[in-house]
Formats: sequence, structure tokens, C-alpha cells
Amino acid sequence: MPESLQFFKYSGPDADGGRDSAPGRRSYPMCMTDNVVSTVQIFQKGVHNRLHVHLTEDGYWFVLGGRVTFYGEGEKVIAELGKHEGLLMPAGNHYWFEGSSDEPLEILRVNYRVHAGPRHGVDEGGAREPEVVSATAGS
Repeated sequence: MPESLQFFKYSGPDADGGRDSAPGRRSYPMCMTDNVVSTVQIFQKGVHNRLHVHLTEDGYWFVLGGRVTFYGEGEKVIAELGKHEGLLMPAGNHYWFEGSSDEPLEILRVNYRVHAGPRHGVDEGGAREPEVVSATAGS
């Protein structure tokens, strides 16, 4: 039996329904199945996540507003993207990103499971806690 259809709506960065996942960072759940998770994330300028890797999921990122800079290991710049630009991050790539314009970053994330295993990012940032990826917690 197929999974139920899921309908969702993103009403903008100031809408109800988002959750603060860290100071200067907000996440809006869009949809989630056993294989797909999607959120819209809002990052203020200079706010970032941690270096991490998804071993079981490919990630698709699409900028709705603002600008983002993606980094790899050793602070290497992977991509600088603006509105209506995106990036496909295959499983196994180490990365982190930050909002890089005065305008808040609004970015759509869609992760798709491509390998068996748990759905979470493995933190590469030292002693900090790993960032768990779900429809209500972004990475």
C-alpha cells in the first residue's frame, strides 16, 4: 500500500509553525516519509551549521532568498549561491554552510535516502553533539 499524500505550505520566514533550532536559525517542516525529508530553513547573516556528513542521504538545496556559502573540509568553499540557485550534495560529502548576505537566507532542503542506515548527519566538528536530521530539525 502506498504512503498517504502529504500537502504542505511555506508561508514565509515570519510565519507560525517554525521552530528555533539555534539562535538566528529557524526551521519549517515541509514533509517527511521513510525516504524523504524536507524543510525550509532560515539563517541570519553569519549563522551556520557544523561540518557534517550524511552517509545515507543525498541532499538537494535550493535558495529561496538571500545568499548561502557552502564549505567543505578545511574551510574550502564549495559553492556560493543566490536566489533560485541550488546544489545537489551526494551522500558522503562533508559540508557546512552559512547565510552570507545581509538578507536572511531562506533555503529549501530535500534529503533522499540512497543507502540503508539511520537518517542523521555525522558531526565532524569535534566534541559538539551530532545534528539529527528530521522534518523538525535541520542540518
